[in-house]
Amino acid sequence: MILIAYDGSDDAKWPARARSTRPSSGREAFFRPKLLSSPTDREQPMILIAYDGSDDAKAAIEHVASLVSGQPATVVTVWEPYVALVTRYPGAAGLAVGEDFEEIDSASRNAADATAEEGAALARSHGLEASGHGLARHDSIVSTLLNEADRTNASAIAVGSRGLGGLGSLLLGSVSHALLQNADRPVIIVPSPKVARRRNEKRRGLENGDD
Repeated sequence: MILIAYDGSDDAKWPARARSTRPSSGREAFFRPKLLSSPTDREQPMILIAYDGSDDAKAAIEHVASLVSGQPATVVTVWEPYVALVTRYPGAAGLAVGEDFEEIDSASRNAADATAEEGAALARSHGLEASGHGLARHDSIVSTLLNEADRTNASAIAVGSRGLGGLGSLLLGSVSHALLQNADRPVIIVPSPKVARRRNEKRRGLENGDD
């Protein structure tokens, strides 16, 4: 059973027509389209999935697979070139004195490719026709994902509600929120089972008047 919130607006009407992004029970999906028509008319819409290895990112893959099994998906892991990192955080320059920046970038790129392929393998195991690759960040994470969605003509973007956090991930809760505010296509945000369970317990506690 699918629960659809509807208020008669164009935003409410468009997601209801996007069969590739319908939420299923037991998961959490939010949409904030800013177009009045689908950005693609291809028979098999491709879903862009941001992946960082976290439980939420894995849940996002499993959720997308439950909706569009057998359809194309591209799994991406964002990484940041060293020059871009130093530009944002000048103090980081002292952390790699004497290091070969190209070697640092190569290692980061390879790690991102490996992580993305891990996500793609998980997606394939759940029935998606998935491929994966690292995605270099030259702007904000959100802009990087939106530009990739444009480049690949993705019909929707899927992310976990929270990433690994800290320096271990470039996918944080603020990214999923910013995607909702700036995306021009449906966005699916999926919490891990642990996060979903904790939210459910908190909500029920509030309903019962618990502190």
